[in-house]
Amino acid sequence: MLFPIVIQDNFFEDPDFIVNYANKLKYEENVKKAPGLRTKPIHQFDQEFFSWVTNKSLKLYYPDKDLEFSASAVFQKIPVNLKYDGWVHVDSPCELTILVYLNKHTETGTSFYRRKTPIEFSDKNQELKHEYFLHSNNNNKKIEEAKKFNNSFFEETINIKGIYNRCVMFDASLFHAAQVFTGDPEEKERLIFVNAIFSISEKGKILKYPVAECRRC
Repeated sequence: MLFPIVIQDNFFEDPDFIVNYANKLKYEENVKKAPGLRTKPIHQFDQEFFSWVTNKSLKLYYPDKDLEFSASAVFQKIPVNLKYDGWVHVDSPCELTILVYLNKHTETGTSFYRRKTPIEFSDKNQELKHEYFLHSNNNNKKIEEAKKFNNSFFEETINIKGIYNRCVMFDASLFHAAQVFTGDPEEKERLIFVNAIFSISEKGKILKYPVAECRRC
C-alpha cells in the first residue's frame, strides 16, 4: 500500500450547495461497469470545479505542494436495494481513489478487506457483476453465487460509515467494496462524488508517496 486511508469529515464548506449542483447535472447509464448512473467526467464540462475539488482533496496528502495531476471525477447515483452490489475489488489502473458521501439519511459507506489466504485472487467472475449492474433485473442464482464466491476470498478489516459530507481517500490497490444501500424513506438513491487519480506531480516531477513504499497488498 502506497497511500494510507485518510478520512476527512465536513469536507465541503457548503455540502448542500454541492448536492444541489450535482442534482442539476445530467446522468447517463454508466459505461465503466459501475452500478447506477454517472455524469460525464466533470473536467469535460466544469474544469474549474474539477480542479478545485481535486486540489482540495489532494492537499490532505500534500499540503505544501503546487500540484499537477491526471484524474477523472464524476458524480454517481446508485439505486436503492441493488441486492448484488458490494463485490470486493480494486480500482486499477488508477493510483488513488477519492469518495465523498452526499446523503443525509443513510450511512451506507465503504468496507475494506484483506485476503484470507495468499492464493492469488482472480476477478474473472466480476464480468457477471458488470452484467448485473447494466441489467439489475437479473436477480438470479448465478449472480448471487458469483458474488458469494468472489467475496469468499476476503475478510473485512475496516468498515467506514458513509456520513454526510465525509471524504475518504485510499490506495486504489486496496481491496474494498461498497456497502449495499438498503434505502431510507428520505433517500431514493445514494449520491457520491468519485475521483480516480492516475498521477500526481509537481513541476513535471512525479511526487513521492506519502508513506514509505512497500509491497502492495
